Amino acid sequence: SPSSGSTAEVRYDDAASAQNAATMLNGSILAGATLTVTLDTSSQDMTRLHVGNVPAGVEWQELKDHFGQCGTVAFVKTRDKGAGKGRFGKGKGGWSWVSQQAMQRQMQEMMAQMQAMQRGGKGLGGGKGADGGGLTGEVRFHRPQGALKAVKSLNGSTFKGCNIAVGLDQTSQDFTKVWVSGLPIGTDWRELKEYFATAGQVEFADSG
Repeated sequence: SPSSGSTAEVRYDDAASAQNAATMLNGSILAGATLTVTLDTSSQDMTRLHVGNVPAGVEWQELKDHFGQCGTVAFVKTRDKGAGKGRFGKGKGGWSWVSQQAMQRQMQEMMAQMQAMQRGGKGLGGGKGADGGGLTGEVRFHRPQGALKAVKSLNGSTFKGCNIAVGLDQTSQDFTKVWVSGLPIGTDWRELKEYFATAGQVEFADSG
């Protein structure tokens, strides 16, 4: 019946966004249906929401867009009872971990870009500071999104007057670590952490 639609799970990057969504979006309308939105109390970091009464036929992209107004959505799992198996993925009753697929595509694209840059010798240590005995360092992010954003936005940027190069550390199994070259002598890890925090939550930074 329309009052007992499908269920979905939405996870945010942070607990504050999840709590905001539970307040703001409970009772909101999506595709003509009134959603029920509650915090998942089994979520240790309080970032996960349980969504009820999801109307049949709603795609995960629509849910992500709807919940995106309250913060950065890490992933969405949705199950349409009327869709049958495999609509959103192989087996598992039609569940889909959409962010995993998107992340893998991003990683593949990033790796291809990095390999092309290395072959062409562009942007990887060619700026001032990299040739003059600059320091190398590493930064580890809380999530892969932060590492990707750092490579995209900070590679070739100017840090304390020096052009730095930033790339994904290919030995990092979870894709959360980047290497940094061309750092000016005397760079403190706190400065490095603060600079890279513009891309995401930094777990660890080291210079020298």
